[in-house]
Amino acid sequence: MRCLPAQLTLPFLEQREYLHGTTLFDALLEFVPPGASLCYTFSRIIRSNRIEIVQVNGNHEQGKALSVTLTYHHDKDHGALGVIPLPPFSAVQRCAYKESLVTERARFFENGVELEGPWPFSFVATIVPLHKALLARIINPATPGQWFFTRLEVTFLPQPSDSLMLMLDSVLGNKLAKTAVYGAGKHIGSIYFSWVEKR
Repeated sequence: MRCLPAQLTLPFLEQREYLHGTTLFDALLEFVPPGASLCYTFSRIIRSNRIEIVQVNGNHEQGKALSVTLTYHHDKDHGALGVIPLPPFSAVQRCAYKESLVTERARFFENGVELEGPWPFSFVATIVPLHKALLARIINPATPGQWFFTRLEVTFLPQPSDSLMLMLDSVLGNKLAKTAVYGAGKHIGSIYFSWVEKR
């Protein structure tokens, strides 16, 4: 585990002009104990490539500054991390993120989708395009926009060789989707997406 607070410069994925939720989640994993249960919440889009990761202290002013939070529990060790955007560096690094490497291998069924391991990306970077593809097949929002990854709850992270399965759990107003996540056949948590309308 790394020490906090910590300032990081992170890449944007493909041609996006914001930090992807999967990039932030994977960066935060370096600051939590292995094997911990996790609750990740993405509340505001970060359009800077620089962030500061801090311990959440419950202070109201700090809370208003946080764009992302991650709480963790592992035996007697528990805590909460927050992400604060910093002024960006002008030189933005970009990374490839071909979601088709996930979706072309996916097997869809009535309200779910499966993917056999090994995964092409990290756990979260694999289930996010998988979930997006599932929602595109099932839900037809009334307004133009796109699905954003907003929350992930997991009791543990499965191994890269494990099969993954998502089963749509509930949809609220065609704008908020909750989906059960399975790793190696075991229910390990839930992923949430929100529909954000185009302005």
